Amino acid sequence: MSASYTISNKPAEDPSLDYALLRQEGLRYLERVNGSLWTDYNSHDPGITILEVLCYAITELGYRASLPIESLIADGEPNTLQRHFLTAANILPVAPVTRLDYRKLLLDVPGVKNAWLIPNRSFHFDVDCTTEKITTAAIPSHHSRKAFQLKGIFDILVQPDESITEETNANRKKKKEEALIKAVRRTYHAHRNLGEDLAEVTLVPMHDIRVCADIELHPQADIESVYAQIYYQLQLHFNPAVRRYTLAEMQAKGLGTEKIYEGPLLSGGFVDDLELIKSDLKKEIRLSDIIRVIMDIPGVKLIQKIHINDCAESLSPLGQFTEEHWLLPVKPGFLPNLCEDKSRFKFYKGLLPFEVDRARIQEIYNKLVEDAAVVQNDIANSDKNIALPELEKLNTEEFSSIQNDLPQAYGVGQHGTPNVPDAQRTLRQAQSKQLRAYLLFYDQILADFMSQLANIRTLFQGDQDLGQSYFHQVISDLPNIAEAYQNYTDLPQSLVSASGELKPDINGSSHFDVRRHRILDHLMARFSENFNDYVLQMHSLTRRRKLSQDILADKRVFFKEYAQISRDRFKAMDIYNRLQVNTQGAIIKDALDNAIPKHIWYDPTNSPEKLSDANIAGIVHRVSRQSGIFNVLQRNLAKIFHNYYEEIDTDTTSELRFRVIDTDREKILLSSSKHFDTREAATEELRLAVRLAASEDNYQLLTASNGRFYFNIIDRSKNDVIARRIEYFVSETARADAIAYLTQFIRRNLSEEGMFVVEHHLLRPMKKTDPFLPVCCSPDCDDCGPIDPYSYRVHIVLPGYAPRFQDMDFRAFFEQNLRMELPAHLLPKICWIGKEQTGEFESRYKDWLEVLQKQSNREAVPAANDKLKLLLEILGQLYTIYPEGYLHDCKDDGDERNPVILGRTQIGTL
Repeated sequence: MSASYTISNKPAEDPSLDYALLRQEGLRYLERVNGSLWTDYNSHDPGITILEVLCYAITELGYRASLPIESLIADGEPNTLQRHFLTAANILPVAPVTRLDYRKLLLDVPGVKNAWLIPNRSFHFDVDCTTEKITTAAIPSHHSRKAFQLKGIFDILVQPDESITEETNANRKKKKEEALIKAVRRTYHAHRNLGEDLAEVTLVPMHDIRVCADIELHPQADIESVYAQIYYQLQLHFNPAVRRYTLAEMQAKGLGTEKIYEGPLLSGGFVDDLELIKSDLKKEIRLSDIIRVIMDIPGVKLIQKIHINDCAESLSPLGQFTEEHWLLPVKPGFLPNLCEDKSRFKFYKGLLPFEVDRARIQEIYNKLVEDAAVVQNDIANSDKNIALPELEKLNTEEFSSIQNDLPQAYGVGQHGTPNVPDAQRTLRQAQSKQLRAYLLFYDQILADFMSQLANIRTLFQGDQDLGQSYFHQVISDLPNIAEAYQNYTDLPQSLVSASGELKPDINGSSHFDVRRHRILDHLMARFSENFNDYVLQMHSLTRRRKLSQDILADKRVFFKEYAQISRDRFKAMDIYNRLQVNTQGAIIKDALDNAIPKHIWYDPTNSPEKLSDANIAGIVHRVSRQSGIFNVLQRNLAKIFHNYYEEIDTDTTSELRFRVIDTDREKILLSSSKHFDTREAATEELRLAVRLAASEDNYQLLTASNGRFYFNIIDRSKNDVIARRIEYFVSETARADAIAYLTQFIRRNLSEEGMFVVEHHLLRPMKKTDPFLPVCCSPDCDDCGPIDPYSYRVHIVLPGYAPRFQDMDFRAFFEQNLRMELPAHLLPKICWIGKEQTGEFESRYKDWLEVLQKQSNREAVPAANDKLKLLLEILGQLYTIYPEGYLHDCKDDGDERNPVILGRTQIGTL
């Protein structure tokens, strides 16, 4: 029996889809505003007919607006959803955090069968409380003492796979093992956690165990196949390979998406956490487990006798089981391994023993290994992202005028004015044009709605540079439509102007800015992120009228980089690799097959083309973006790129101006266009000039009377020249090159804002002659607090002289944000230091990082001890500077920038 289909007579849930409701509401409105002035509200009335057509048009709007969001954003191109949403594989995985995460990561390195992170116990130090020093010398018996063990330092034990363990050539095997250790070290350091470090990478030693057994088989069993399976399965039991899974297999296990993508994303497939835990180093081998493994092999009928022992022990006859036969302890830190050459298996069918073909056993065993490798390769090549549908583009912008739906007698549709006697034609044509012009108002609203709906895909691509948030389209499907407009060709621009969204208000912010902020706030809210505190802080910090656009740019950058910011939030700077490496420890190359360098310090000559290639700590990247710091690279902040100078004008008045200087080229890049009475005013204008000069939209291109070219930096919200380039160029190309250089120079070098994260465990002494960090302790060791100055301690060093960093409220906001984002187990010491100290600290810190990188790569470093001593010395001398504060006179209504507030103000001076 065929199914019957019916149309529901229930009212539509959405009022915009209910024609009857819309018509009823329209009639009520007409009754309220018109009474009975021109209609009896019957359907024959033209006004009611127009109302009904409009109601039908609204139902079309309601239908299109109720389409699924994925249909609305489809643009007909491949991977539509991937360009609008961060997929599971992009946003859910994170850089490794736990030991289990690191084990997963290292499994991705070719040649690694398994790996384990073991806490390193070699860094043990004594504290002489009487002298308040850490020492390696003998402490006098009459001195009080304490001891501590460094935490967060790990060793890695690696189990090579068969491609290395079964290598028969000793030299090749050694080279493979060395290459594997280097690849593991590269991979770990490329994903190192903040506050942790790697000491040694070693191949896990083997505890060789032999198994001897008499086994009875079923009559139909293939002896060589059973023999090969026993060896294969016992080896898997002793040191099990961690199985990989496809995405579909993980979903079939009933695991949720968040659980599947937990930890780092591996190229070799997904790993089940429970199985990885079970593959930990065994502490004992149980005979009962071995019996179960053998009995599960098809063809095995009965185990008559069985015995296990160390391969190094003398062989004892098989006989009655004793207690030591059932349990064999594994040496701590060793991996149990089946000693094949000393293991013995005898096979019986009934009472008859059988000899085996050793060559065929090896052939079958090799086939088992090859089949497992093929399965693993298929899993590695499977898609690791949740499949998203390819969507068909819906032409939601398509629009047909409502005038085409009116009766032909109205003379406004495609058919034009109906045939009438010549005496009435002129009048009817005028009436038709008048009605058409009247209806075009409604047409334009409906057409713009359709255009707005079609551009949703554009609005919600947060990293795009939009020029508008209201979208329009011109009515074009009516005959002689241009006659209805005064300037039909200028209509697109007129519609944009009519929206008024780009017109700035008294604060310099436009309606477009407000809407763009709302869209970006929505996009960030998808990830529980917001800029509310930063926006409020910036509004209280500055009075500049372009603030809204500045914050808008900060939001756009944060959203564009969010996948990296989220993934690497606990990641530390790489102090080992000089080149970019992937999760497999392999060197990453660019499109030209060149290795991509990784630096520990940046300047204009080595800045990365993509921020994803930058060597920065995750906490620096995240907090900088949340605070509107443009340049997140570790670089010199105290290097002088600008200065202030005074000139005596014709009226003998001293005038203060600023200049932006490229010290490497010894060239003045920008100069202030006006003079200032105070350094604070000059600094505020300099900040504005730097911000504007970072975008070519703020360059005013001019031509001098002699035909040469020059440019200014202009604040377009006030049409005010902020800075000038006192230089003329012979061609527009030369001027364009100078602008391009200036914008890049500003973005990469000029900003004084930045931060340094010094990890104390990286300052640990590696030799007996190395200096120690100081400790603060009472002579009797009773009041020492945390005695360990290395484990999970960091110094956060910031330039307290930077313009925004001089504001105490901004510092409080920044510090609160920093402490919230730092991992909870890390204890930070935050220092806002002066320019002179910043320069000294930068020099010593950079020198030490270069030493540390060489030491990590096992390179000899002359005077390494001195470099460490100088850095520890400056760290102990760092002190926070504070801006000048002013006491407020209650009788004076003056506006002090930094008033002294009881209980909140630190009194000091820059």
